This record gives sequence, structure tokens and C-alpha cells, in this order.
Amino acid sequence: MPGVPEAPVRADELVLLSAPTPAHLAATASRLADWLAKGVDTVVLADVARALRVGRAAMPCRVVCLGRDVPQLVAELRRFADTRTGGGGLRCADLRAGAVDPLGLGAAPETRDYLAALWRGGRLEQLTLLWLSGVDVDWAAMEEGTGGPGAVPPPSVFLRQPLWLDPVEEQAG
Repeated sequence: MPGVPEAPVRADELVLLSAPTPAHLAATASRLADWLAKGVDTVVLADVARALRVGRAAMPCRVVCLGRDVPQLVAELRRFADTRTGGGGLRCADLRAGAVDPLGLGAAPETRDYLAALWRGGRLEQLTLLWLSGVDVDWAAMEEGTGGPGAVPPPSVFLRQPLWLDPVEEQAG
């Protein structure tokens, strides 16, 4: 259709996960792998990948997978959940130590246009590296008009942690 930009054709889908801590990230990867494995024949990877990009806030512990199909993604996520390290098709980063957006690209007004050009050009490797370094990527704006919201992946993981008051502090108060 004239005047309507076509969505780029991609061999791989860009799947992003983030969480507040490495333990949360591993648990989220494991839970997503389990959810995907249950619907391996009915899940559309492009829909899940888009929902994860545009429907979740970016947190400091991040993992990226470029996946071609659901079984490959399930295997990569399970490997990550077991080892908490990248490898294979995964890259990960922990931005809790500080070095978020070390080049200050997020503050430059031209960055949004640059990121959109990378997306249109299918430059997933560069987008991945920028997102892992802490650059704030507005995936929804870049993907505007490329489809619906897609599948809704399972909710984020909340790890169980015992929380109680120290008996000494309780008596003092």
C-alpha cells in the first residue's frame, strides 16, 4: 500500500527481559520458558517478543535473546535461568553498579531518531548493545503501526523473602 511503511522483515525476534535483581531475572526467564513450552504450538514468537518490548518497564538487570522460534527461545531461557550467564543467543547486563548510559546518549535529542533508524534498518545487534548499556529505548514509539499488542506473557516474578522485625528493635520502639 503506497505511503504506508512496511515493517522490517527479521530473521530473529528481539526478546527482552529485565528485573530488579539477577535472582528475579533468572526466575522470570524460567517462568517465561515454562509458559512458552506449554503453548509451543500456539504461541506466536513475534507477538510475545513485541509484548515484552513494549509492555514492560526496563529494570537494571537485563537479558536479551535473538530467537528464531519458540523451542530455541525456551532452551536459551532455561540455560540462562540455570546459569545466570549469557551465552548462545543471549546477552545480559547488570546496571545496578552505576554505569548506566555511559555515553549519555539518552540525553541527546537525536538519540530517538537514531534508535528508530537502527530499528527500521534491522540493526538489532546495535539496539541490543545500547539497551544493555542503559539507553532508554521507546520501543512502543518505534513499533507504532506495526501490529497489535500481541500475546501477553506471564506476569513478573516476585521472589519470596522472609520479612520480619528484629525482636530487639521491636521492644525498643
